[in-house]
Amino acid sequence: MLHAPDCSFYVIQRLLTLFVLNSLVYLESKGLQVEGTIYGKIDSGYLVCVKVGSELCNGVIYHPKEQASSCNAIVLDNLQPHHYSGRRMRRKERDLNLPKPRWNGYFFYAEKKTILKSLYPTRKRWEFTKMTAKSWNNLPPKEKMVYKNYAKKDKERHQKEWKEYNEIVTTASSCN
Repeated sequence: MLHAPDCSFYVIQRLLTLFVLNSLVYLESKGLQVEGTIYGKIDSGYLVCVKVGSELCNGVIYHPKEQASSCNAIVLDNLQPHHYSGRRMRRKERDLNLPKPRWNGYFFYAEKKTILKSLYPTRKRWEFTKMTAKSWNNLPPKEKMVYKNYAKKDKERHQKEWKEYNEIVTTASSCN
């Protein structure tokens, strides 16, 4: 397992795709305990410390920007790396006839963000969300009830649309 303090997720993800990971997985499958640490970054690589069993090894994982050759700076003999097919999983296609999701009272209240955007054009998007949430939390219960009633009506709409959708789906499946 590689531990990377002070490294971003992207750096760790890129490291894990290297040949070294495949080698580490192979060593672990042979019953050897493998631990690694990334302790530095250089121009086109990383300084690493790998402990295989009781042996401690320091090294460099080096990836030149111009891929002239397909070898890395660390080469371990007699290792069989994992091979991946390279095929991406496809997302399941979404049914466009599905009913729109229902909203709660806060979503109806949050539509007022457009007013805030016109009042504060230089603010960032997350600031509007924060301002809206804060004002929702400070809203008196009587005023919240107005938006909760909108949500109740939307829930009824949502249930009605789901009934209609399920009827269409069952009739379509019985026809086939």
